[in-house]
Amino acid sequence: MIRYLLAALALIATPAIAQTVTVKDPYGMWWAGKWTCRITDQGGIPKAPEGNTITVEQPTPDGIKVTFSHAYSVGYPWGIRSYNACNFGAGRGVKSTPSLAIRVADAGALVQPFAFRVDRKSGDFNLLAETFLTSTPTDTGWGNLEVGFHLWDNKSLNDWLRRKCAKTASPPCTPGAYIAKARGTFTDRQGVTWMVVLAPGPTGPRGYAIIKPLTPIISGVLPWGDALAYLVKAGIARPDDYMQGAFFGVEVVNGAASVSVDLGVIR
Repeated sequence: MIRYLLAALALIATPAIAQTVTVKDPYGMWWAGKWTCRITDQGGIPKAPEGNTITVEQPTPDGIKVTFSHAYSVGYPWGIRSYNACNFGAGRGVKSTPSLAIRVADAGALVQPFAFRVDRKSGDFNLLAETFLTSTPTDTGWGNLEVGFHLWDNKSLNDWLRRKCAKTASPPCTPGAYIAKARGTFTDRQGVTWMVVLAPGPTGPRGYAIIKPLTPIISGVLPWGDALAYLVKAGIARPDDYMQGAFFGVEVVNGAASVSVDLGVIR
């Protein structure tokens, strides 16, 4: 749900003896192996003392520990001020890591463990895990369909869905209705039930599939395989699409927050 201004990305080197590395505004990036962490911007140069910080512990074969912090005011153009995220595998314009290029038909029981803690909060933000489905295994762009797990309910996403509802629904939505186009629910292999909403997205001809837990969760696994199987069955995704990377981070709207995340590799 992001339009990136990728200019001026800055690489933050990782000293061999360091236990952590910090990525800061403006537009910072760090990578190691299949992991990339970066700050992307949509609203212009931060106004002091605003900004974003990503603190990354050295990744292990099992995953990565990271803290996303931000402090922003209101009034930036795109609504979402920035997306501060770490991704496993290439995609979404990132070519610095080996591509995962997982065929949707082969995703099976693919999962990614996660746990998060909101250490402080004010204002509005999303906690978003997403991938982009592409037509070929070598396409590391924005692809055809955006698929996003939203793990932290927020006002801006709900307002966006209401606007999409009013513009796209047939028959028209009830005024103030939440859902753009509800496509149903599915229950994953761990017993968690997810709601699926389809909305036109800013990237990709097939729009944006939004997946939210019916009951809020702060730890567990992202059921990539089960979600993709549902999307294929619903006619939203295609079996010969490719999943290019998996992103996990904070979409900043305004206010100040710090979110600590334990994120596993995709298996």
